[in-house]
Amino acid sequence: MSTWLASSFLSKDRIIAKPGFNRWLVAPAALAVHLCIGQVYAFSVFSLPLTKVLGVTQSLPEDWKLTTLGWIFSLAIMFLGLSAAFAGKWLEKVGPRVTMFFSALCFSGGFFIAALGVELHQIWLLYLGYGVLGGIGLGLGYVSPVSTLIKWFPDRSVQYPLAGRGLVAG
Repeated sequence: MSTWLASSFLSKDRIIAKPGFNRWLVAPAALAVHLCIGQVYAFSVFSLPLTKVLGVTQSLPEDWKLTTLGWIFSLAIMFLGLSAAFAGKWLEKVGPRVTMFFSALCFSGGFFIAALGVELHQIWLLYLGYGVLGGIGLGLGYVSPVSTLIKWFPDRSVQYPLAGRGLVAG
């Protein structure tokens, strides 16, 4: 796989900009990724409708309780943190493109598994899909732009005195 990776679009070598590239173009892309990751904080939008999956207009005894659904968010945040903490070394090894590719696979795959869980009314699939796999995708997606931006803005230049690491990381 490493030979394929070295020559592919996802290669770490392909993240080096050509002379004259405006590094400020990277910041909006990183912001867009982080706005997508922020979707997890809107989980409460899903919670109430998920309590009425079977009953549709009102909850049935077989429907999930809010306390049961709250664990999905908790798992997602936990796995976001764990994967962000442990993915740092891997990110440095393979580069941000590979990390973001796996982030997208985990995050979207988590949604598909969670959707299957809703269809089959199996709460463990929501825990696994949105909580675990989706959370891992969120964590991988979080570390990639931050790490990349910090490397692209290593200093405070004379041309852009406020363009330090702190500004772009924030």
